[in-house]
Amino acid sequence: MGPSSVNEVFTPELGSVPSVTKAQRVQLAPNPTTGVTVLRKLPANTDRVIVRNVLGEDVIDVVNPTGDESTLDLTGLPPGIYYAEVEAAQGTICTKIVKL
Repeated sequence: MGPSSVNEVFTPELGSVPSVTKAQRVQLAPNPTTGVTVLRKLPANTDRVIVRNVLGEDVIDVVNPTGDESTLDLTGLPPGIYYAEVEAAQGTICTKIVKL
């Protein structure tokens, strides 16, 4: 049999991806960082903060952070790009971290 051709078109429903309001944005400082950075303005009821490397591997996992900020210590990690995912009842917010 020869190669088959399938043409599929994905059309998302209007409004299917919730927009992030200014109130839902987290702040990260300092960024870039040489080690310790702080995520501020976490949403209420944040379940966890996961930091992943570019391969998608979990390198930091903070379960049930208290308050509206979380300190992330990347000191032992090699320089590179990381992604912090904030999981809350309202959804997931992702932000990029640059480790020098």
